[in-house]
Amino acid sequence: LQTSTDGVDGYEVYAEEGEIISEKPAKARKGTDIRVDALFYNTPARLKYIKSLYTELGKITDIVNRMAMSHP
Repeated sequence: LQTSTDGVDGYEVYAEEGEIISEKPAKARKGTDIRVDALFYNTPARLKYIKSLYTELGKITDIVNRMAMSHP
């Protein structure tokens, strides 16, 4: 996750398996960028329920948008 507000240096947080691995100042544009890798790496049973890449991406985008709008 990288985030920055106008006129303020950005900040970067790296987490793995729910634990924060590192936190540091970072150069970033205004706003927040979130990157998720290997979200279901440790749950192989989940793979059989995945419909398609675009269906799953749409669902994830919807959830993130709802959370972002309710926590400005």
